[in-house]
Amino acid sequence: MQYDATRVALLHPEAQATLFSRGQDWPIEAVCAECSRLAYFRFESDDAKKAELTEAIARAGLGEPQFFSDGGTGTQAFAATDPRNARAFIVFRGTQTDDPADIGTDAQAILADWQAAGKVHLGFRKALDSLWGPIGSWLRGSAGLEIWLTGHSLGAALATLAAARLPGSRLINFGSPRVGNGAFASELDGRFVRRYVNCCDLLTRVPPDFLGYAHVAGMVYIDRHGTVRPEAAGALIDDDIAVARGEYLIRESWRPGNVGTRDLADHSCINYVSGVVGDRT
Repeated sequence: MQYDATRVALLHPEAQATLFSRGQDWPIEAVCAECSRLAYFRFESDDAKKAELTEAIARAGLGEPQFFSDGGTGTQAFAATDPRNARAFIVFRGTQTDDPADIGTDAQAILADWQAAGKVHLGFRKALDSLWGPIGSWLRGSAGLEIWLTGHSLGAALATLAAARLPGSRLINFGSPRVGNGAFASELDGRFVRRYVNCCDLLTRVPPDFLGYAHVAGMVYIDRHGTVRPEAAGALIDDDIAVARGEYLIRESWRPGNVGTRDLADHSCINYVSGVVGDRT
């Protein structure tokens, strides 16, 4: 897969058909990445997209999905089981830039009380609360399955909060903003967490730490070539980002239809998928 610098990829992750195909043997991280992109399919208002998503995840061996949507907060997610591996996935949708409710959620960056330790982003907490009742009901019907939580962007933040509420669950997210303060982040210490950061991705640097925010542990870095580097040192990351920005200005930023900076282009969900799959050119 080629690196995708287009505005369409950034603003409309659902524009591309699924990359799943029957008989694939993708690692679970790649399944989570593509499911996170498929969560942008507007199933809450389009029965055709609901059917398309259902067919897409069936190619990956997942069963009939359960859809969750709250119009007030603009929050969406879907859940599905993988009976072959006794797993259940809950996949949260990220920010849709044409949905004022999503923008409002992101903007409520006040640190507010959390149910356990620490404080969390008020907008993210409200968004998760809006779906937690029906998600809880679905989980009770899926007892005994290993729970995997995932999402991209805003969806990554909601998956992180959900993981904190579900102590036995596992978290894989992509392009996540910071979700809470250090005390909250420490709740997930020692848990199975994979927090993927794609090179220059701007959204992984907000809200800023000077407002009291801190990332959860478990960062996995994807370098400018799309290579996953779980143990990348800070100096290597800084150098890689600097080179990536310069290369992007020369090769991509001036092309019609492209995103102007790599800091935004790297947030595109499809570029997380290609990196995690290990198939970026």
